[in-house]
Amino acid sequence: MSIKLVAIQREKSNSSNMGPLVKNLIENIYTTAEKIKAEETSNDSLGNIKEEHVRTRFNIETTPEYIETRRKILKDLVDERNHLVHHIFSEVNHESIDRYIEIDAFLDDQRERIVAEHEYLRVMVNGFAESSKAQYDFINSPAGIKQVDLMFIQQSNLVQKLVEIALNASRQDGWTSLANAGNEIKQVLPGAFDKLKEQFGFKTFKDVLLASELFDLLEEETNKGGKRWFYKLKADEIEDQST
Repeated sequence: MSIKLVAIQREKSNSSNMGPLVKNLIENIYTTAEKIKAEETSNDSLGNIKEEHVRTRFNIETTPEYIETRRKILKDLVDERNHLVHHIFSEVNHESIDRYIEIDAFLDDQRERIVAEHEYLRVMVNGFAESSKAQYDFINSPAGIKQVDLMFIQQSNLVQKLVEIALNASRQDGWTSLANAGNEIKQVLPGAFDKLKEQFGFKTFKDVLLASELFDLLEEETNKGGKRWFYKLKADEIEDQST
């Protein structure tokens, strides 16, 4: 999320009422294992995104029962706050000292629960902030940049097509002609290689295969004394594809 979008979201939160903020917290931060699994397998989970991308999300995974408990606690605080602001003093009998004593006790009790809830949320937010910073620091480190680049390469349409061809068009010994695979990719994915070439500087399909770290390469001599390349998925990658 860009700095501008973060500022807009912060301003929106600062001017929002407590009710919508609590609703947003419950619906977007707390989640269950079942909900996460459903979102990850949904075809609509990525919206209209077509390109390779990195997506980050922060959630507290828990049970439906705990989420409902949190919802009730926060709703009670919102209701009490609204009653305090809009009604409690209008209902005061100004001639009754006992009524003021009751309000004072009510406010002390409410403050204790609000302070406890504020501390709970503070710890949660600080945890998110620390996780976000650690992730940001890693992504911007040499190791992180290499890992992100590797992810983009492996998930690119070109590499995924190379995987598909290796699984379906290999020789009996498991090796696939790189030249044949390259010709097929040029037909079905025109421009895919140029895209990776522009981004990472690849000069050949062999460069892509090596950079992806998914394949083994084999060089063979032709009958006329030339050279040709074959490739196949690494053994551990074949196991991953079959699961």
